[in-house]
Amino acid sequence: MLIAAGLAPPCSPLAGSGALDRPPCYNTGPSKMLLRASCNGPECPVAAGNKRGSRRCECFDLYKEMVPYKDAWSWQKSIVQKRHALMGRGEDESDTLIVLQHPPVYTLGTASVEEYMKFDVKDAPYEVFRTERGGEVTYHGPGQLVMYPILNLRYHKMDLHWYL
Repeated sequence: MLIAAGLAPPCSPLAGSGALDRPPCYNTGPSKMLLRASCNGPECPVAAGNKRGSRRCECFDLYKEMVPYKDAWSWQKSIVQKRHALMGRGEDESDTLIVLQHPPVYTLGTASVEEYMKFDVKDAPYEVFRTERGGEVTYHGPGQLVMYPILNLRYHKMDLHWYL
């Protein structure tokens, strides 16, 4: 779906011929992460100013796009699989940040209980997905920006509270 809609950046795991050309975004804040639209291939140079200790981070800026949750979740899983393969070969992998919007959808975390929902999940007003994240129920919809970071905390601090 992302490829058909032309939403997959050219170096994403879902790359296709209709990929959109996205402007790079940068951040050199306290986390020392350098965000840029990039890819991991040899044709993609390391960003200028990338100092030792900073991490390259692919930033897929799709904030104006409505990406169905199922497509975004599949994309995230494919990125994680690619990162695991690179790690298994001892190769460096960049971090990733995906910014987008979803059509109306409810996601149920591992701690969610369907009985607490204000509606019958079988007759929900929008799609409902069980997820692997913690927490209860989250609504995502138009106008709400969602950021999906995919990080290897071994390159940062191995502390969930630092990350959050």
